[in-house]
This record gives sequence, C-alpha cells and structure tokens, in this order.
Amino acid sequence: MCGFFSTYFRSINLNEDVKDKCIKSLKMLNHRGPDDLSYSKINNNFLGFTRLSIIDEENGKQPMFNKDNSIAILFNGEIFNFRELSDHLRSKNIHLKTNSDTEVLLCMYELYDEKMYEYLRGMFSFVIYNFKDKEIYGARDRYGIKPFYYYNQNQNFIFSSEPKSIRNFHQNEIGINDNKLSEFITFGYSADDKTFYKDINSLPPGHSLKIKNDNLTIIKNWEPFYNHEEEIDINENEASKKLYELFEETINLWLTADVPVASLMSGGIDSSTVTNCAQKYNDIKSFSVIFPDDNDINEQKNIEKIIKYSKNKNFEILKFTENLVYESINKVVNIFDAPINDPNNMTLFALCNKIKKSYNYKVVMCGEGADELFAGYHRHYNFYEKLKNKKNYNDLVLANNYLSIDRLNSIDWNQSYDFEERYDILHNLNSKKLFNKILEFDQKTFLQSRLYCQDMMGMANSIEIRTPFLEHKLAEFINSLPIKLKHNGTYTKYLFRLVSEKYLPKEVSWDKKKIALNIPYSKLLKEGYLKNIFLENINKNSKIKDFCNIDKLLNLFSIHKPNDSKNDHSNTLWRILALELWLKQV
Repeated sequence: MCGFFSTYFRSINLNEDVKDKCIKSLKMLNHRGPDDLSYSKINNNFLGFTRLSIIDEENGKQPMFNKDNSIAILFNGEIFNFRELSDHLRSKNIHLKTNSDTEVLLCMYELYDEKMYEYLRGMFSFVIYNFKDKEIYGARDRYGIKPFYYYNQNQNFIFSSEPKSIRNFHQNEIGINDNKLSEFITFGYSADDKTFYKDINSLPPGHSLKIKNDNLTIIKNWEPFYNHEEEIDINENEASKKLYELFEETINLWLTADVPVASLMSGGIDSSTVTNCAQKYNDIKSFSVIFPDDNDINEQKNIEKIIKYSKNKNFEILKFTENLVYESINKVVNIFDAPINDPNNMTLFALCNKIKKSYNYKVVMCGEGADELFAGYHRHYNFYEKLKNKKNYNDLVLANNYLSIDRLNSIDWNQSYDFEERYDILHNLNSKKLFNKILEFDQKTFLQSRLYCQDMMGMANSIEIRTPFLEHKLAEFINSLPIKLKHNGTYTKYLFRLVSEKYLPKEVSWDKKKIALNIPYSKLLKEGYLKNIFLENINKNSKIKDFCNIDKLLNLFSIHKPNDSKNDHSNTLWRILALELWLKQV
C-alpha cells in the first residue's frame, strides 16, 4: 500500500523548477508511504513513489524497472496471488530478482501486455511506462479498492493516488466541480468517475487506460454481472459448501503479508466472520470499538460473546466517547480531499489512529462489501417490493433520498440537480433481474463511497485496510447466486448467515440488528458537539450562502428532531456542514 505521483508531459518541459513542484506534490502523499520516498526523471517524465512496505520489505523499492530499463512501474496495493504468478513466470524461464509482487506485475506486463489484467487477484492501481513502445498503461482493481486519479490538460498527464497532490502541482488553481455539489447534498457522495475538482478524473473500477500517440483510451476489463453468470442453478447445500470453500480460500489469500496483520471487528457478522476465519491461518489481533455512554450503539455484549466463542486471546476493545467528533473533525476535513460523506469516518479515523500509534500495525482486514453483495441493507428488499411491478426503474436513482430534494427546495438551493451521471449508471447495468439490478447499482455507487472512506482514513494513518469480500472470484460467485439465497424474504444475507455459523455463535449469525461503527450524529446535531460546530460555521458569512438561503437553512436546523420520521433532517444538515467545512479549506 503506497502512493504514486507521476507525469507524462508532451508540451511541459520537466526542468528543475517543474521537477521541484513534482517532488513537493509527491511529498503530500508521505502518509500513504512513510517507509520510503523515491523518484526518477526519465525522458521528461517524473515517476514518484511513497512506500508502505508490506511484501518483500527490503527489495520492493519503486519506481521499479525491468532489466534493460525500458519499462518502469509504480504500483499501489497488493497482488495476493503473486506467488502463484511467480511460479508461472519461472515456468516461462523468466528469472525474478526479488520476492515482491511489484516485480511480478512488471514481468507479467512484459509477457502479456494489457492482457495481464485477467491474471491478477487483489487490490491495486498501477501505472506502467513503456519507454520502448512510447506508451503508458494504467489499471485499477475490479471494485476500485485502490484509488487512481488522472489529470489531462493539452496532452500533459498527471497520475496520482490522491487529488490533493495534483492540485498542489497546479498551486491549488484547479477549481471546484460545481456539478457535484447537488449530488453530494442529495446523496452524500459522488457516484461516477468525475471528482469534486474540475478535470481531475478517477479511473473507473475494473478499467485500465492506455496512452499511445498522445491518445487516451479507457478500457473496460471487468464489471459486476458483466463477466459472469446470473441466477445459476444451484441448491442451498451446494451453494453453502461452495461459499464456505471460496471464503476460506479468499481469507487465507488476503492475509498475504510479510508484516503482522490485524482486523477491525464490530459485533456484526461480516467483520466478525472475517476475523474468526483469519485466526485459523494467522494469529491476528482484532480491534473493536464501543461507545459505553450510548446504549443504542454499544455492541460490547455481542463483541464479548464472539470473543468468548472463538477463544480469541489476541484482541483489544477500545472505548470511545462521542467527543471524538469534536477531536477529529478538523483533521478529517483536511485529509478527506472531498466533503466528508459520513460522520462515522471520525470513528474509523480515530480507530486507525489508535491502531497505528499504540500498536503499530500496517495492515488490517475488514468486512466492507458484504452488504452490497449479499443484500445486507433493508433498503434492497424494500426497493425490490416497490419496483417489482414497474417497468421503469428510475426511482432507484433517487432511492430513499427523495426527502433530500424537499429539504433542498425548502432552503432555496440554487444548484441544478438532474443526476444525469446516476441515470447513465442505471441505464447501463449488466444484470437482467430486478433484485440484482438493485445490488449492482449499489455496488457501482454507494460501495464506491465506502471504499473511498476506507482508503482515505486508513492511509491517513499509514494503514492498509483490506476488503476480502471484494475478491473478484468470491464476488462473482455471490453475484451469480439465486436471489432467494441472498435475501429469503425474512433474512438479509441469508446464505452468508448459514456459513457464518461455522465461525460465530448461532444467535449472532441470525441477529438482525445492524449497528457498525455508528456515531449518533442525529442526536449530536440537536444537543451535542455537532450542534456547536454547525452553529459556529453556518451563518451569513458561510461559503454555503452562495447556494442557499441561510435563514431558511437555520430554520431547518432548528426544527430538526432526532429519530422523528418527519423532522429528522440529520442527513441533509450533516452534508451541508461537511460541504461548508470543505469549501473553507479548498
């Protein structure tokens, strides 16, 4: 897990002044890779890298070059099947000098060019410079776990792991993408490959890019339901056995590291099953968070029940208080490179910060992605019931956010909101079945916002967060399952609950309650730290005043009532606050 900043300039001369700007921009990614910072200047190209050494700590230095220095690679992430690929390369009489997955990637490119993609299992983004053929090849993993940003101005390209380094190179003169503001206020995140900054794009998950003769081509390698079957013919027993085998193989594979691995374990089934399965192969330490002052979100009983059942002796239960919002919010605003989409990022940041400072782990496993694959949110089934008798699925775009539109109208929000990019995603889904369309849409939209948070909060603390549910071989199988095995009409994640019984107490496997690392931000907006932060920042001098009526906004704030179906406005109020805090520091 690392960070890269590199250029491919056609009309900009990479002189000493420009090189210094590149170095300063690269250093903005130090948190992603504090173990090493290296760069090279090759043929008017700057190749920079900050390394968090996890595999082959001694020999995995980047940029890495092939034998005759005609090809170079910058690679962020992990190729978990690199040992298998190493054997494959040796069978082709290719000699490897290191034990790193970076060299394996480089050699696979030399052997197979862009067809290498289909061999890769893992979480990755990389850019390869082929100086001999005068081309650039870059790629991003299938679900977009690892970030890849690029900027193109008159055939002068910049590639980076975070937008902030690109903006720094241009002295923060890259403006805000106004088209994204209404989308954020409505949904809480951006759904497509456009970022909150003009002309800075994200390479879509499962895609690669190629630059040849100054022409940029984006290539689709993989998408959910694009490369695999749907609704396969399989019974419950066969499916349960296959899922168990795939899950075990995936967890073992995704534990690959030359450093100790830990896990984030809530009291829910996803992360707890990952943790208890991983402990069969590796004595990983589990980290759990509890809020002892708030019984509504305190999962201590479930966590202790799981620990006792698994006889886990290598664990930490960390006690957080609600004031971590106050303690962390400014740090997270500066880190996030976008408006903070979810106040629970403060919990994740504080947790990663504690794990790094007190226990010095570089790698943690988590349960992210299970809900989007297995229909783990109640909204999935609710949307299905709502849409199953309709021929038009456009309601899926707005989903439960229709209330946001009413709130925006009530405060005279003056930015357009047609959400064209979301309709494009909806109208280009690969799945044929309605229920799978709902899941695929979530995997391509909401899940992307969650993965962005995992990466930004983890890497801010120099921690790699791994999401094994998104191993593509496992995800393809889950996506292909009959719908009744994902949601049987009573239980979300039905088949996974069956399999989780092999790792968890039965009462935990079938517990319907869903908490996760939630901060009670609706309550805190009414009577806690968030109320004070909101009133300190939202006034006649606010940046947000250019987009709405401040008096009407403050009135919306005054009538906010937590857990009230009509007057709980916490989603919109949080997004307004997050947007204001971001606008102040852009």
